[in-house]
Amino acid sequence: MHKYSSKNKLQLYQKKLLSIYFSLSILVFLIFSLIISLDKGLKVLLGIIAIILPTIFLMKKAFSSSGASKSHRILGNFFVGETIKIIFSIILLTIFFLLCYNDANFILTGFMLGILIIGISPLLVKIKKR
Repeated sequence: MHKYSSKNKLQLYQKKLLSIYFSLSILVFLIFSLIISLDKGLKVLLGIIAIILPTIFLMKKAFSSSGASKSHRILGNFFVGETIKIIFSIILLTIFFLLCYNDANFILTGFMLGILIIGISPLLVKIKKR
């Protein structure tokens, strides 16, 4: 029987989420690459990256200080991290749109699928309950 501290559980949860983000992103990329074309699959992957990278940053920023006594700091980190996440997503999307303006619809499709991946990933994480 393993005893994990709350910090270790949080790190384990983050690692599981990251692996699910990565796995689902590659799966979506492969599906688009095989069904449509490799070029379009890469554009979809760029859209996914535009939301996944900022989300990973938010995950690291918001939960950098854990513990019940630090809830005020966690909340502050979350709001700062969320603001930076949105700005970072906008910057990435703008760069990707400028680089691939003919296939902007595939980038936007990837971005929306990335949001879906982020939304369903917590449902796929199994956590052992004592």
